[in-house]
Amino acid sequence: APPLRAFAYAVLGRALLDAGQAVDALAATTEAYCLLDSVGAEAGESLVRLTHAEALSACGHRREATLAIASARESLLDRARRISDPVWRGKFLGNVPDNVATLELERRWLAG
Repeated sequence: APPLRAFAYAVLGRALLDAGQAVDALAATTEAYCLLDSVGAEAGESLVRLTHAEALSACGHRREATLAIASARESLLDRARRISDPVWRGKFLGNVPDNVATLELERRWLAG
């Protein structure tokens, strides 16, 4: 299924980033992002958007990375707004590692 492929490419991108292979990571996360964009997916969306921004940055594409993380934040907040229970909304934003990392990275990049 394409949504699972998007997630798999994002996981691959994360592994490649961790291994210092930024160019290959960008290729994997670009594929993930394109799949996400074409078919949509809730599960793994934060990881796809986060790793794509990180891979762009690792390849020196700072402006594109900043735009990507800002877009990731907006998408995340849009999804959070659809959670009617404030307790669950808070858990979604504050306890899901990829969501926390997205918000922290966006704050760091836009502050610096």
